[in-house]
Amino acid sequence: MEYSYGTQGRMAKTSSNQSGRNIKRRALREQKTESKKKGQNLYLNIINFDGNEEQLRSLLEKVTRRSFPFKEFRHGNGGANCIAEFSSARQIKEALYDFVTHNKKSNIKIIARQELVKRQISKESQLSQHLDKMTNEASDVLSTHQGQIDSIKNRIDQTGYKKKGFMSMDEFNRVEGEVKALKSKLKEMDLQKKEFRDFLQCTIDKLEKVRETKKIDSELKMIYSAFQVECARLSSALPMYARRTDIISMVTENKVSILLGETGSGKSTQVAQYMYQAGLANTGFIVCTQPRKIAAISLATHVSQEMRTSVGQLVGYKVGMQIRQSHDTKILYMTDHMLLNECLKDENFSAYSCIIVDEAHERSIYTDLLLGMIKRASITDQILEW
Repeated sequence: MEYSYGTQGRMAKTSSNQSGRNIKRRALREQKTESKKKGQNLYLNIINFDGNEEQLRSLLEKVTRRSFPFKEFRHGNGGANCIAEFSSARQIKEALYDFVTHNKKSNIKIIARQELVKRQISKESQLSQHLDKMTNEASDVLSTHQGQIDSIKNRIDQTGYKKKGFMSMDEFNRVEGEVKALKSKLKEMDLQKKEFRDFLQCTIDKLEKVRETKKIDSELKMIYSAFQVECARLSSALPMYARRTDIISMVTENKVSILLGETGSGKSTQVAQYMYQAGLANTGFIVCTQPRKIAAISLATHVSQEMRTSVGQLVGYKVGMQIRQSHDTKILYMTDHMLLNECLKDENFSAYSCIIVDEAHERSIYTDLLLGMIKRASITDQILEW
C-alpha cells in the first residue's frame, strides 16, 4: 500500500510538471502567432524601373496576383525603392517565389530583402529629416542675406539719384566714392552667396553618399555640424568668406602666399579654417602665429567656438607654459616666439603642413627670424605651405 501510494504521488507530480510545460509551450505558440499577426515587411529594390507609384503598384499586383500595399516609395539606385507590407510569413514566401519567377522573364528585376527593412527605413527617415531641416535653415539664412543685398541695391539707387542734381565737386566726389564702395560691397555679398550655394551642393552630394555607409549617425552628425558652421559664416558675412575659393586655390597652388586684408576682414580666424577644409591638416598641423600671447589664446578660443568644438580638441594653442592640445588637434595658435623655439629643435618644421604668419607687417624680431627659418625650410620641404 505504501509503495502504491508513493507511485501515485510521483505520477501526480509528473503529471503536474507535464501540464506546466504544456502551458508554457502553448503560451510560446500564441506569442509567435500574435507576432505574425502584427505583419511583416520586405524592403524592395526594383531595378530598371522609372515609373511612378501607381505604375509600380500595378506591376507588383500583376506579379503576385494580389493587392499589394506598400509605403516609402522613392526613386534611387537605378530604379525605385519601397517597403512592402505583408500580414504573414506565408505571404512573404509566396511573394518571394513570384519575384524569382518574374525576374527570369523580365528586365525589370525585383530584389527583396527582409533583414534590412528596419535599418533601411531608419536610414531613409534620418536622411529625409536632416535634408528637410537643413533646407529650411539654409532658406532662412539665404533669405536674410538676400534682404541685405536688396538693402544695398536700394542705397545704391538712392545715392545715385543724388548725382542727378546740382552739387559741388567735393560733394560729387563723396557721392561717387560712396556708390563705388556700395557696389564693391554688393559684389562681395553676391560672392558670399555663391560660396554658400556651392557648399550646399557639396553637402547634398555627401548626403547621397551617406546612404551607402554603415555609420550613418556619426556621418550625419559631422555633415550637419559643418552645415551649421557654414550658415554662421554666411550670417557673419566676413569679407574673407567671399574669397574663400580664391584663397584655397592660391595657397594650394603656390609655395608662398601673401594675403592682404583690412582689420576685421577675418584673416586671423577664417584662413586657418579654410586650410583645414582644403585638407591641408591631413599631413601635419596648421599653425597660425601671433606676436602676443593673449591674441593666440583668444583666437584659439574664438575659432574653436566657430567650429563647434572645445579648445584643445580640433583647435588648440601653445603659449609659453600654457598648452591646450590633444590627439584630435589639427589647428594650432601659438606665438611666433614659441614656433621659433620649436624650429630650433626641428629646422624643417616636419610636424606642420601649413604655417600662417599673422601680423607679419609688425616686423617684430621674432617674426623676422621666423620668416627666415621658414624660407630656408621651404626650399627642401615639398609639403610645407606658408
